[in-house]
Amino acid sequence: MNGRLRQHIDGQAISDTHEHIIASATLRGHKRGLIEFIGESYLHDDIISVGGTEECFSPQGAEETRWEKLRPYLARVRNTTYYRCLTAALNDLFCLDYTDIDDDSWREYHERLLCAAAEGEKWYRHVLHDKAHIVHCMLDMDRTTDTEVGLWEGKGLKSIKDNRFEAQFFTRVSRTDLLLNIVFPGARREIEQLYGLEIRGVEDIDELVRRFVRRAGEQHSVCYKSVAAYFRTLSFPFVDRTTASRCFARVLNETAAPRDLLDVQNYIMHLVLAAAKQDGKPIQFHTGMQALNANTVNHSNPLHLNDLFLRYPTVKFTLLHGGYPFCAEAGVIVKKFPNVYLDFSWLPQMGYAAARHALEEWLDLVPMSKITWGGDCRHVENAYSAVLLLRGLLYEILDRRIREGKLDMDIAIEIVQKIMYDNAVDIYGLA
Repeated sequence: MNGRLRQHIDGQAISDTHEHIIASATLRGHKRGLIEFIGESYLHDDIISVGGTEECFSPQGAEETRWEKLRPYLARVRNTTYYRCLTAALNDLFCLDYTDIDDDSWREYHERLLCAAAEGEKWYRHVLHDKAHIVHCMLDMDRTTDTEVGLWEGKGLKSIKDNRFEAQFFTRVSRTDLLLNIVFPGARREIEQLYGLEIRGVEDIDELVRRFVRRAGEQHSVCYKSVAAYFRTLSFPFVDRTTASRCFARVLNETAAPRDLLDVQNYIMHLVLAAAKQDGKPIQFHTGMQALNANTVNHSNPLHLNDLFLRYPTVKFTLLHGGYPFCAEAGVIVKKFPNVYLDFSWLPQMGYAAARHALEEWLDLVPMSKITWGGDCRHVENAYSAVLLLRGLLYEILDRRIREGKLDMDIAIEIVQKIMYDNAVDIYGLA
């Protein structure tokens, strides 16, 4: 065992570029036992993929009855990284040594998770700071409005609205997608109320984006972020103001074709990118595999963004999740474009072997100063499971390269420091 490398990786401070962690104050009022925890983790998707339904996560009934509904499906997914990384993290955090979540262990996990949620800030500090060594944690507050909660519920994820921001743990990221949703009447009404603006024409769209940008600055947001690939293609052709005005008029009088909706959204995205160019904020794009079980995967191919990289050469773009399964495409883009960066948040949880293969390829292809990582989780325990995977992944790859004489120890340690901490600080200006 390479003790020096292992010690450096395990002790390295982390800049986590991507989380959705629920506020500790919100979590205390949200009963969060084992079944809720699984239902709001990626393991939920594996349960659905093997025939489970949302009824498995219903809050109704006695705990034993709820466990009986979930148990047969959970037994079918014990091989996946989603499953294995959670048991490893829970055992570590709660000083347990169970092999599986089964009849012998589920009650213990359940009670420990309930108690942890009740500890609030104390538990968050222990997990994020003491155990994970996360110094900077960039938070995408993804469900702060009824519109957002409804859109995700429509895709199969039931959750709660959470608009509390805890500056002692997190750094704010400003999500752009609510702006794109002005093409939907319900979202438009909510946006008007949030921003104190009546939206009746393209000039109001312009003002909305200005107010969004101003609020992002006031909130000390370090970047913009889009998850548009969950709901449409990542191709955003330029749309001029006159065309956008005509399309939005049809949206308002309810005669719009699907192309009109896309063109209004395209116009808004280019307004955001023009603002990013002016204020120097990077923008993250969800690329690659989407969460949940009903998506059009090709919508999120990072190649769709190529024209934006060319049109906005001074804007910093980050490709989240390594573009998986389009990892080679993402790697080539990042290698060639000075303004594009690669982030493999979530990828180790998707599949450890997939992340290992991708990172092996990228370390030969992509400059080490252009790679970052994030957990992309809803709960701190999930985030810690992602940290454990990251540490194991870096050690496995770098240790083997050192033993094979393909990498110098000092360079390996520099790679660790850049990926786990320095690169995100440089890209996002983290203090």
